[in-house]
Amino acid sequence: MPVAKAKKAPTPPRSDDFSLDGGDSSEGMLNLKDLAFRILARWPWIVLCLLLGVSTALVNVWRASPLFQSTTTILVRDSNSGTLGKSEAGDFDVENREAIETIRSSLMTLEMCEAIANEPRIRNLSHLIPLGPKPLPFLGDPDYGKKAQEVPSVPVLARLIQTWVTAGIRDGTRLIDIRVEHEDPKVAMELANEFVEQYDKQRIEKKASVSQENLQYLLGETKRVKSDLQEAQNVSASYSLPLELEKALTVAEASAKSLSLRYGPLHPTMREANEQLASAREQLRISLLRAMDNPVDADYWASYRKAEGDLETTEALNRVRDLFIARHTVLESEIESQNLLYSTMLSQMETLELSPEGNSSEVLRQSAAREGVQIAPQKSKILMTGTMGGLLLGVGLAFLLQFIDSKYHSPGDLESQFDYPVLAAITDIPDLGKTSQSGVTERKSHNRKSSPDGKASAGLLFANDAIKSNYLEMFRVLRTSVALLGPAHERKVTMVTSATPSEGKTFVATNLAAAFAQQGQRTLLIDFDLRKPSVHKMFGHSRDQQAGLVELLVAKAQLGDIFQSCSSVKNLTLALSGSPAPNPGELLESDRIKALFDELRKHFDQIVVDTAPVLPVPDSRLIAPLVDNLLLVVRAEQTTRGMVSSVLSILENANAGPEGIVLNGYNERKAFGGKYSYGYDQYGYGSSYGDVYGDGSSSTTPQ
Repeated sequence: MPVAKAKKAPTPPRSDDFSLDGGDSSEGMLNLKDLAFRILARWPWIVLCLLLGVSTALVNVWRASPLFQSTTTILVRDSNSGTLGKSEAGDFDVENREAIETIRSSLMTLEMCEAIANEPRIRNLSHLIPLGPKPLPFLGDPDYGKKAQEVPSVPVLARLIQTWVTAGIRDGTRLIDIRVEHEDPKVAMELANEFVEQYDKQRIEKKASVSQENLQYLLGETKRVKSDLQEAQNVSASYSLPLELEKALTVAEASAKSLSLRYGPLHPTMREANEQLASAREQLRISLLRAMDNPVDADYWASYRKAEGDLETTEALNRVRDLFIARHTVLESEIESQNLLYSTMLSQMETLELSPEGNSSEVLRQSAAREGVQIAPQKSKILMTGTMGGLLLGVGLAFLLQFIDSKYHSPGDLESQFDYPVLAAITDIPDLGKTSQSGVTERKSHNRKSSPDGKASAGLLFANDAIKSNYLEMFRVLRTSVALLGPAHERKVTMVTSATPSEGKTFVATNLAAAFAQQGQRTLLIDFDLRKPSVHKMFGHSRDQQAGLVELLVAKAQLGDIFQSCSSVKNLTLALSGSPAPNPGELLESDRIKALFDELRKHFDQIVVDTAPVLPVPDSRLIAPLVDNLLLVVRAEQTTRGMVSSVLSILENANAGPEGIVLNGYNERKAFGGKYSYGYDQYGYGSSYGDVYGDGSSSTTPQ
């Protein structure tokens, strides 16, 4: 009797191949390299987004209106009435950066823009209102160009002017650059010069009275702040006694609570503590009432005094306690703020009193604005931005598609996630879509329908004269991989299954058996898919033309009655499923199947078993522990990671982990994307596999 094979122990899946820090540093680098290749393999999306970005940039270049910039520069000087002359003073005082920043900000205020917008000379400028970007064909404004001829009201025009102007201080200097950007170079020049003229006009009007007004204002504000500060200090002082009594009450309450844990209410110590607590509470009540009735803060407490009365209850007293603490915190904060404000105002008053005429900043025009120079559109920058944006969008989209992709595209996908080798990668075979010698066009990608004249299907590659030798070599590689699993006399029975229907397990099993037979080995191909058998279609046979496994398992036929010779492949014998079985699951009794395999091992060198998918029905789970080699077929671009994880978990729990995985439908040129169709849809993906014959034995295993 052959030695039973040692099944793999259950092994959890590896970390997902998107991980950037798997294992050690070398593994992480491999994952990074693999991820980069996967993203680049989705180049159609990257190219599409790149073209979209470039197209958008070209449209923006076409739509963009020309933009001109005109600049005028002013110099800020301090005019001080000191021992130095006026011209000399401006050269020596160069540290007052706050004054320069104030002038820069005042140049761009809305009030300044309104004064400019109200000037008749400015309102009469041609092309004052810019046209803006060109409208898109069929989507643009039909009134484009007409609105630019109408000058809006002063407030509206002022807001527009405010968006056109910027002012900046040159580092390390007293120079302020006023820049105006506009579609018309002359308008930009006129507006830039007008900002300087308007500022000079307003400065002259205010210069005479500004210092005195500031001093009067500071005097009034100082008196008000001082009054508010004194009032807050008086109120805070009236809270000193209630706050001390509140702290004493807090201590008494804590002491009474602590003693109550050791003594009863009638104990002398406890009675003394309660008396002290009551005394402290009464003292605080009287003090709080006095503070609430104090005229300095009576207005604040009027509503609380009316609501809480004389604080005769503990609850009312506690509420007012919290209010006093909060009120005192607010007063302390207010006193601190008022002190800081009062000190600041006194300092400012001293400065104004020392120099009653004040320091006036003198603004001199350093250079007048000239006709604007074009600064936009920057076509190269727009094109570069659009190109880089489209490229980043494409790479991001490719990464997102890769991140949410749950299917397998290459052998590396499987080997990186599971501790099982990929024994072979069966590529797409487009030649099977061509017309056969009989003149009947077969379905592309391994048609399994029986041909009308009894000839083998084109999916049986070793019987297809038109097939290329490199396609046959894939199954020779698979044959060699199976042979290397162990000694031939211990590894005779090879089971081929898949997670779900339509993954190509029958195609793989049939051609693997043919590959063994071509090598001169006596090979038996068994169709153990009793629910939806397909092996007979590959050889052009009818299902019930001869007794099969169903008849053998119900004892209506002997073992020798189920064998059928294969005329298209030498050394290959078939054992088809036979007639439909009413209850296929009940026929698969482990001892009976084991005895059948033991008997078949005596007569054949290789036995290939085609079984039902694992997830829809339980049939394959019963057969898997009884075979020597278990191959799991995974269809590229169809089978999801969750399906493979589920089927491996089921097989490992049955102590029947596969020896390896066969990737079907693999396309090396499109290893990370694309859709491939082998045409294995006779099962009807997602259909109720177990209900084919109405036996109601469909699996409930989640996929």
